[in-house]
Amino acid sequence: MKKIVAMGALIALGSFGVGSAVGQGIVEAPAPTTYLAPTTFDWSGPYIGGELGFDAGTGNVDIIAYQDPIIPVRVSGATAGIYAGSNAQFEHLLIGVELGGNWVGATDRAYSGGGGQDYVVDRNWEASLVGRAGYVADQVLIYGLAGTSVTSLKTRFDPGAFPSATDTVWGWTLGVGTEHALSDAISVGLEYRYASYGLGKFQHGGPSTVDYDTHAVRARLSFHF
Repeated sequence: MKKIVAMGALIALGSFGVGSAVGQGIVEAPAPTTYLAPTTFDWSGPYIGGELGFDAGTGNVDIIAYQDPIIPVRVSGATAGIYAGSNAQFEHLLIGVELGGNWVGATDRAYSGGGGQDYVVDRNWEASLVGRAGYVADQVLIYGLAGTSVTSLKTRFDPGAFPSATDTVWGWTLGVGTEHALSDAISVGLEYRYASYGLGKFQHGGPSTVDYDTHAVRARLSFHF
């Protein structure tokens, strides 16, 4: 009987304590769950930028008057340029267009096969208009590109009595690249391009031609608006 009374007293005391705590606002409600929305970068809109890289070109020289086989040249050097473009983003899909121009410091020479002369090929600039399409994963963009490209080739004999000759040749370009957004306005990237050009034609007392293509790798810094 005493045990029953004691248990009753404990239950009553506990009920009183809980009721008092609730009455005084001591019982704390569970902490609310906090949901942090993921940060997203919007690649849509115009942008401009600059790039630095290396351009490795290969060419085949055909001097019509000489009977020797085609002369290979490797017209390689540094490149620097500027570009401007615009993107449109649809969820994870991006499409865009870009116009660019580059200075190219590329040159090479090879024995011409006659007269103790070298045949020299210089490449000074290029420009391109490309379309881009890629996949967006928040601050990372992976893309491919394709379009048209134009470049200038200058050739001469060294030593030679005839002046140098220049031709502007058109071609096509393909490439891939990636960009990473550092902030809402700045991104950095790395890009590879292959370009193949038409036949350059030159006159140095007689005709010669240069068949030319390039491989280029460029680091890029872009500013978005």
